[in-house]
Amino acid sequence: MFKNILLIGGSGFVGQGLCEALKNKYNITNFDLKKNKIKKIKEIKSNISNYKNLYNAIKKNDVIVLCAAMSNINISEKKISKTIFKNIYLVSKILEILIKFKNKKFIFLSSIYVNGNNRDVYKLSKITSEKLIVDFLGKYKKNYVILRLPTMCGLYNRGTDVISIFKKNLNKNKNLIINGDGNQMRNFLFNEDFSKQFHKLF
Repeated sequence: MFKNILLIGGSGFVGQGLCEALKNKYNITNFDLKKNKIKKIKEIKSNISNYKNLYNAIKKNDVIVLCAAMSNINISEKKISKTIFKNIYLVSKILEILIKFKNKKFIFLSSIYVNGNNRDVYKLSKITSEKLIVDFLGKYKKNYVILRLPTMCGLYNRGTDVISIFKKNLNKNKNLIINGDGNQMRNFLFNEDFSKQFHKLF
């Protein structure tokens, strides 16, 4: 049974929700430069590009969840090399470590927007990472799950999602601005709902 869970980039929006939901049933380790606000978890303060620290953290845990990513599409377009480094290169380093061990489970948080018609660096980075995981871990018969998440909302959010922006504007009696023709649709997932069901993947 999996008991030791490593969240890489667990101090972010989704990561904090997972720490809160899982901490009472599992041994949670957060691997991040930024300290997590959630209590009763182990912290490893490190850059995820530090191979030695990353290797040792993966070695000691059963489930490895990759939360860290460049997730803002607009910023990704402006910082292409950083997006490729964080969303593709670091994934490849994690995969290199995973194949050295048995009985590990890797959970990759991807995006539903890889199915869209948009052409951007963020989408490309997620598609490439998914392909690396499927081909590489599949070749070595390793256990993995890829989750294509919609736009997340709820507790611990960064305030940059459309719901948060609309809420701020409404509170300030400002107009709600929608880019495009207004007919587009977007899927949302409440962070607390996602986090509470996450343990079913173990």
